[in-house]
Amino acid sequence: MWPGALTVLYTAQAIGVQPSDIPVLTAAKILKPLGNPGQNGQKLYSSVEVRRLIEDPDRLSRALRAIQEYHRRRNRKYAASRTDGGPN
Repeated sequence: MWPGALTVLYTAQAIGVQPSDIPVLTAAKILKPLGNPGQNGQKLYSSVEVRRLIEDPDRLSRALRAIQEYHRRRNRKYAASRTDGGPN
């Protein structure tokens, strides 16, 4: 039996991602926190919605693509900042 609300840690474990990926899914509007938590407040997620996400291959694939794209953009930005921009 699942509790009604899941913390970020339990949400991440249920989906099979890192807790740091949950804000990415929230920003992509794939997950929505319960209520109206403050920017720095603890976010709780509906266990019903998390179960729907992990039981639907299309939604789960969309979530994983959003995480991959986030990391791809972040890594490109990091790599660009590490280069000096000129020929050696």
